[in-house]
Amino acid sequence: MNYEKLYQKIKWHDLSVDKIIIDTEKKVLQIIVSEFDENEKDFKLVQIIFSEIIKISSNDISFSDLTNFDKEYSAEIFSFEINNKPNGDLQSLLNILLGFGKPDLILNILSRKIEIKYCD
Repeated sequence: MNYEKLYQKIKWHDLSVDKIIIDTEKKVLQIIVSEFDENEKDFKLVQIIFSEIIKISSNDISFSDLTNFDKEYSAEIFSFEINNKPNGDLQSLLNILLGFGKPDLILNILSRKIEIKYCD
């Protein structure tokens, strides 16, 4: 599995969501978050890639204009769980806080692959 080492290392709470990219043709969802590195006293970008997506569902939230997403929402990961299904598929649950007074975005993702890596 390509995700296990960093998934165990990273504390999946209070990570700023910098970018969400959805490619419906390739069945890929990418989420880029910032993790604070205590040793370097700086942020590192972490890329989460869900590929070979079978199904994505979410709570009833709609976004009419994503061009100002980073200005309108101060999104951060509240929690991230991955469970291995008996057939090898991966069931993920992501809870993303969108900011004070805004509802949470809850993503339920069933995929065949997950990759978690630091951005270059």
